[in-house]
Amino acid sequence: MPMRIDERRVSVVFENVAVLERLMRDGLREGVDYYTDLFPGQTKPVLGDGGAQVIMNAFDAYARHHVLEHVEEGAKGEERIRYVVKAEIVHRFTGVVLAEGLGSASSDEVKYKYRWVEEETLKEEYGYADEELESLPSRTKKRKKDGEWVTVKEYRVRNPEILDLSNTILKMAAKRAEVDAVMALPGVSRIFTQDLGERKAGRGKSPPKPPPTGDLSDLVPDSR
Repeated sequence: MPMRIDERRVSVVFENVAVLERLMRDGLREGVDYYTDLFPGQTKPVLGDGGAQVIMNAFDAYARHHVLEHVEEGAKGEERIRYVVKAEIVHRFTGVVLAEGLGSASSDEVKYKYRWVEEETLKEEYGYADEELESLPSRTKKRKKDGEWVTVKEYRVRNPEILDLSNTILKMAAKRAEVDAVMALPGVSRIFTQDLGERKAGRGKSPPKPPPTGDLSDLVPDSR
């Protein structure tokens, strides 16, 4: 049977685009729901998770999540966490799945992998020696101690509490999956592009060290 473009569906797409343009103009906030200056040569607004939520509501829909992959591995002090999540955009009244999207997040991302820690804390709590600190990126900052402003030195180290971020990383994967799914709704990709905020993330070296404990997420892997 030959494929045909349905006139009614085409008109629905154009109506959606018109409504989305009005929503973007009157209801979405630049810098909160979408972004226009994340990378050089950007031609479309980048849709953020706040804007995705508003658009879902406009479609009378909500997001349903399934964890497709959950990895926690690595020796003590070298732990690694990764989640892959599928989001389904479900119509609130009919239960019909309108769109699907995928999102992933990992503790290898710079914003999770590294942390600035004071020299005193690194030595006393994590057992860093002076020679270990010499090769690490450092900075000085002022903070209040015993009611007075003092200058302290911080070093950029591999986050010693990676496992505590399991739930945070899961939620980030879920948000990215939602944005990806919303982008698949009729007319959305004509106005917006996918969240590319990670292009602004920096890069750094990964030093060794140390352990601790953490919690698991409030979502569980999909059993289907």
